[in-house]
Amino acid sequence: PLQRAKTRAFKGALQLYRSTAEAILQRAAAGSSEASGSLAAKLAKCAESGGSALTPSAVADEMTGLLLAGHETSSNTATWAL
Repeated sequence: PLQRAKTRAFKGALQLYRSTAEAILQRAAAGSSEASGSLAAKLAKCAESGGSALTPSAVADEMTGLLLAGHETSSNTATWAL
């Protein structure tokens, strides 16, 4: 029961983070000067190795990876960013 509660709490927090990231992406796409310099906006301009743009969901996933990797060390975050 305790493990399920922790899993639900984690999933809820992850969903909140993803929805926030997607809201930032939407503001950046709309030309908001507030969001234009954000990590989300910069990731949205990046292209995948095949040349196609990252989808908003993929950008949110990358931001989540950076956040979760960043809790260990700054070198992990730098590795994810490369």
